Amino acid sequence: MHDEKKDFRVYVDVVYRKKWLILFIFLIVFLAALYFVRKQAPSYSSSSSIYIESGNPAAMAVALTADAQGKRPIEFFMGILESRSFRDAVRDAVRDHAISRGMPPIQATDLSREAIESLQIKRSKNEGFYTVIAESESPDIAYATDSLAVSLFMERCILYARQQTNAMTAFVAMQFDSARARLERAEDNLQAFRKQHNLIQAGGGPATDPSLPIDYVRLVEGYYDARQERQTAQAALEAAEEASRLLRINLDTLATDKLRRALPALDLAEAEERTRKARTELQLKELQEQSFLAQLQAYEASHPGLSDVSIGYLRLVRERDIYVRLSDLLLERREELRVKSASETGGVRVVDAPSEPTPKPSRAPLILIFAAIIGLSLGAGAAFLLEAMDTSVRTVNDITEALEVPTIGTIPSIGVTPGGKRRRETERRRVLISDGNPKDPIAEAYRTLRTSLLFSSGDQPIRSVVVSSAGQAEGKSITVANLAIVCAQMGQRTVILDADLRRPVQHILFELEREEGLTEALVHRRELSEVAKPTSIENLDVVTCGVIPPNPATLLGSAAMGERLEELAQHYDIVLIDTPPVIVVTDAVLVARKTDGVLLVVRCNSTPREAARHTADTLRTANIPLIGAVLNDVDVTRRYGGYHYYNYYYHYYYGGYYGSSDGSGDTKTAKT
Repeated sequence: MHDEKKDFRVYVDVVYRKKWLILFIFLIVFLAALYFVRKQAPSYSSSSSIYIESGNPAAMAVALTADAQGKRPIEFFMGILESRSFRDAVRDAVRDHAISRGMPPIQATDLSREAIESLQIKRSKNEGFYTVIAESESPDIAYATDSLAVSLFMERCILYARQQTNAMTAFVAMQFDSARARLERAEDNLQAFRKQHNLIQAGGGPATDPSLPIDYVRLVEGYYDARQERQTAQAALEAAEEASRLLRINLDTLATDKLRRALPALDLAEAEERTRKARTELQLKELQEQSFLAQLQAYEASHPGLSDVSIGYLRLVRERDIYVRLSDLLLERREELRVKSASETGGVRVVDAPSEPTPKPSRAPLILIFAAIIGLSLGAGAAFLLEAMDTSVRTVNDITEALEVPTIGTIPSIGVTPGGKRRRETERRRVLISDGNPKDPIAEAYRTLRTSLLFSSGDQPIRSVVVSSAGQAEGKSITVANLAIVCAQMGQRTVILDADLRRPVQHILFELEREEGLTEALVHRRELSEVAKPTSIENLDVVTCGVIPPNPATLLGSAAMGERLEELAQHYDIVLIDTPPVIVVTDAVLVARKTDGVLLVVRCNSTPREAARHTADTLRTANIPLIGAVLNDVDVTRRYGGYHYYNYYYHYYYGGYYGSSDGSGDTKTAKT
């Protein structure tokens, strides 16, 4: 549970530290969404309801049956609605309508295109019912788009249906003409037979021959009935084949790409199945016809006394009757198709006419909510990404992981007071906090560092310490100066040895002359105590660097340097040595070999972890004790790593016990 709370606090700390980045990204996204919403014109919607009679177009395959409806699958209608040609036609019609109402052509073109892009077809709960919805910035355009879309859709469906119906009508008419011609030939043959054999009765009626046996008459009637059924089956097969052919033509010339993909697997297969059944039916009828013919021939062979005239007459009459019935059937079907073509609805009916345009509910709140969520997510993502990319030392745990040494001091940033207020520029320039304002919480932090340093070695006291860092601008020189001041204030004889012979600053901090320092002592064989300069602080002396030599490493690594350090340690209780950064030059390593160890200064949010790790490895390789680390320049106003305890502890305790936290010197009664 403790680890979970710690992880949660880390996340909160990251968000707090990166709050301005998160806020910046959030504002960009949110303001962009707000601009988009404000630029959006009000939208209007018009809707209508239609009913589509869907089915299978292969139902028209049997053209001679009266119940053939010719319904198409729903994919056919959806293909029309989604086809580019249909939408282009609606767009052009809407544009022409808008121009006729006085709208500028450019605006009419843009609005009509947007309206077509928003045109929707939604399926209702009830089967066969669909809702057509059109949207536009203009209520007139929305209504016109909905109305014209339904109107043109019905026109196209009627056109396609009439094309197929007219084709079937022409085919049935051709079959009727053929059957009519056969009927006329059968009538002529019958009349000629009557005249030849003088079978005309008074009044013009045909003569009958009662001498034929009833069994023979029934056989003749059965044969010609089977023959008629065979001819009907033949016509049905031809109709089925014609329907399949027309369906393929429709697929190639009328249907959309989507319909071409949908229909072959459904309708052509169904049409071919109907054709196969019609062919099978024809074969059965042919077998029946042949069976009756064989029976009839066998009967005639077994009864040689039958009259040839009576037999011929009977057959001609039955043949004529066949063509009469076939002609009547085809005539009836042709008329049905003509009526169907004239009253064709295309399988589409309007249930509800287009409604009056109504304003659509604004989506602005939803868009802004999503924009806020996206903005915060992007901001948090950017914050955690930058956090993951940041390899600098930020916490005491980072020092422990990188250096594998304890952190014996944490120094707050000089530029911020414990209360979170920025210090005045004059205060920031005076970096010797321990001397100028000993009641300041930062001075107390240096006193804590002093105590930790003195007790870090156990029973054996530390007499000489090298204070260095991984790189430049880590705050090592200021740390040396303030640490020396608090040691001197405790009554210890303290000396600062400025061994940074490349960029010395101790003489500037204490306002001393740089010459007559370490360089002169090493070159002229003088003791360091002779060149030590007293400061305004009791018990504190400073050995400045002296003249900057051309070969600092040679001087610092000489035997004379070791002798001078031993001599200096005999005159003072503690020697604090300021050296250049460890990984920049070898000066710090050369000097540290002659001391009790190294105190490494690490600047918070600045020193790379890899640089700090490399510094520690360099010192260990040289067998130099690493006493500990100091985390410097910690911003106590930031809520991470536990450092905000300074904000509470020092502000409420030291600010009340010693005086005001800003160094004004106004004392307060201690809080208990």
